[in-house]
Amino acid sequence: MAALVLHAETGLVLGVSIQGTAPEALAGAFAAALTNQPADLPPAPPARVVSLVEVAPEVRKAIAAASFGSPELIEAESIPEAEDIFDSLVGHMAGRAQPTEPPSTEDWSLLVGQALSFLRAEPWARWSDVVPLGLRLSVGGMAAPYVAIVMGNAGVQRGLALYPGMTMPPGLRSPGPRPGPGPALEATPSGTLLLMLDRPGETPTAFADKALRYGWPAGAAYLPTLVSVGPDGPCDLAGVDAQRLQVAIAAVVALDSRGLALAGGAGAMTGRVALADGAHGEFEITQRPLLS
Repeated sequence: MAALVLHAETGLVLGVSIQGTAPEALAGAFAAALTNQPADLPPAPPARVVSLVEVAPEVRKAIAAASFGSPELIEAESIPEAEDIFDSLVGHMAGRAQPTEPPSTEDWSLLVGQALSFLRAEPWARWSDVVPLGLRLSVGGMAAPYVAIVMGNAGVQRGLALYPGMTMPPGLRSPGPRPGPGPALEATPSGTLLLMLDRPGETPTAFADKALRYGWPAGAAYLPTLVSVGPDGPCDLAGVDAQRLQVAIAAVVALDSRGLALAGGAGAMTGRVALADGAHGEFEITQRPLLS
């Protein structure tokens, strides 16, 4: 079990503990929070502790056993920012590199909503992974080219792969299933962004929980895994990755709504997508000749 204690106003990590049981992990995290205060925070016990409702009984016991008085315990249904930080801890423990600037809660909400639109559109019913899509994204004033591949027509791995650059990476030019979860990601080019849709029970728990937390419907046939790929393998998304992936998914859904065309028979499609904090991203997407 892992426990994490954060400073509510700043989000600073005050204590982390990984133990065999929840009580042991909580006790260790509280002890660390009391003895390892950051330099810019006073070494004082808290007046209030905020906890999720489902773990509040364990937290209450840990508070009673700790040596910092009787702070008020506030039970919350959801603490999105804190849960995202905990997700980063889980991702680090799972071996995924962590970004210095992760997505905001609004980034996650918009991205999960866009991924749900992709699932409902079922573009793999019309597009196969031998149809590359040329994609140019502009986010935060920075443009980036990608080759997008809709996965799922072969019935192996549903989702969307965004390969950086203007051409397919070497070794991925032949038809066939695109990267799925697990070891296949290790051979995927650095800079790739992935949306993978898997059945419940096949999606890693941390990704499934995050999607459900941000509005993915319970009981859906598929759950999303959203990751990037770095030089050393899978990474959790950075904020700019989440925004680029959001714009890319919107572009593919928009192109799919126009319908599959003969190669060269339709021009580029452009569009604008609302991002977090009132920002916007732009896209230009084009259907390219079939891969051989």
